[in-house]
Amino acid sequence: MTLLLGFAAVNTGNNLLYLLVSALLGFMAVSGLLGQQNLQHVMVSCLPGQELYAGIQGSATVKVFNRHRFWPVFLIRVEIAGHSFLAPIIPAGQGVSGHIPLTMARRGYQPLPELRLKSCFPVNFFVRFRQWSDEQQLLVFPTPSTTIQSLTEAANPAARVQESTARGSEGDIHSIGDYVPGDPLKTIHWKLSARQQNLKIKQLNRPLSESVVIDLAELPGEVEARLSQGSYLINHHYRQGRAVGLRLADRCWAPALGDSHRYRLLKALALYDPSRQNS
Repeated sequence: MTLLLGFAAVNTGNNLLYLLVSALLGFMAVSGLLGQQNLQHVMVSCLPGQELYAGIQGSATVKVFNRHRFWPVFLIRVEIAGHSFLAPIIPAGQGVSGHIPLTMARRGYQPLPELRLKSCFPVNFFVRFRQWSDEQQLLVFPTPSTTIQSLTEAANPAARVQESTARGSEGDIHSIGDYVPGDPLKTIHWKLSARQQNLKIKQLNRPLSESVVIDLAELPGEVEARLSQGSYLINHHYRQGRAVGLRLADRCWAPALGDSHRYRLLKALALYDPSRQNS
């Protein structure tokens, strides 16, 4: 439109058209400068918002930070793998977080997909964008999947009940001790207390939860199928409150509880390299 008005002004010598063309060109120049400045002071960081499993949609937590000391930035859209997150306004020196769906194809450490910043500020005549390079690697776990054998193992684990020397309210008698106010009355050893003329209590073993060790070599299928079953079994036993261990070729992790231990086992499956094991 501006180009057509420019030709018309040249051909007709109309000063009003010259002024109109100049105003439009000036407006485009100012909007371009403002749009460039709006994107220039933006910094982005991206972290997985939850555990990522290959082929299963997860999410990434995106934080958009405004590095400008005085001015806010407007209408910043972050795009990753076809999904986007819009930050309408970010005050100076502050950041805004959002979640973007994210699906990774393979297990192991995978590069973050291409990330693009877009903005239609100040007016929606042009959409400006810039690429954001991030060399961050995301850890992707094997896809949890089951077979008849893995389902049977999950329902009837080869578990053993362990006994702890810590005091508890169940199990066999570990030792005899003096009564302390607050001990359960059912633990009082009445016969021994009558002979000793002071209260004695039975200190009992506390049974721990069942534990199971998952041996990758005993699961059916090819390597990737066995890794997927191992991922499923680890999560299943963890939800059941069992201590879980893992055996991979010449490496073994003893059964234990807790999120950090579960993460350690899933990471071992994600980074498992069968070619290195066979060499």
